[in-house]
Amino acid sequence: MSKINDMKFLILFLVLGIFGIGAGLNYWHHYTSTEYQSKQLALAIQKNQYTNFKKICPQFTNGQVIDKETFQLYRSSLDTKSKLVDLEKMIRDVEQFEMKNENNFWRPTQFYAIPRTIEIEMANDTKLISKISNKTIPLKNKKLGPFISSEYSVKYLLDSPIYGEIESNKKEDLRKSNQKVSLDESSVFIQNDSFQRKLLKRIVEYYVSMNQCIKNDLSFGALDAVTIDETRIVKLS
Repeated sequence: MSKINDMKFLILFLVLGIFGIGAGLNYWHHYTSTEYQSKQLALAIQKNQYTNFKKICPQFTNGQVIDKETFQLYRSSLDTKSKLVDLEKMIRDVEQFEMKNENNFWRPTQFYAIPRTIEIEMANDTKLISKISNKTIPLKNKKLGPFISSEYSVKYLLDSPIYGEIESNKKEDLRKSNQKVSLDESSVFIQNDSFQRKLLKRIVEYYVSMNQCIKNDLSFGALDAVTIDETRIVKLS
């Protein structure tokens, strides 16, 4: 009787062991799956969990580590109130992320972000400060970035020795490719409403002052809005 009970216990142990192993393998398969990992990555983005994010998306495709600031800039560019399914769809876009170990039973799927940059063209003597979400982005080798693929609102603060200081706000779409931005002084400043108003004001001041000088027997000593050299030219003419 004892042998029969021992045999029953052994059979029960083996059956439970087989079920346990099956359940464990099934859980591991689910954990490593692309579907599960993309959902966890979307949750990390939505809930602002950098630690969880970097476990699934640790680096760019070029091997550069994605730091917390880059993650925060990326998150600020997104509508984090979007549905998880929409975030997952974005994550699985092959033009934004590359998948590693896709549906590999032994290793969890990881996502490597495709690095995007903004190349800046501007005069050498112009100073530039670029900001995204009030964070200053350093300019390296005439490029900003790398960024995780997304659409970013960039504030360009230009300081020109000719035109002075001006602010230009642009939307840079980095979801599919890098961008090249021309910050040509003349076009940026002339197209700016604030600069146009300032220039118009100076022109008006000049002509009002010129009219006053003419009324004062062509006395140009009080002429506004021109340099000393320009005043001399006016006098000679």
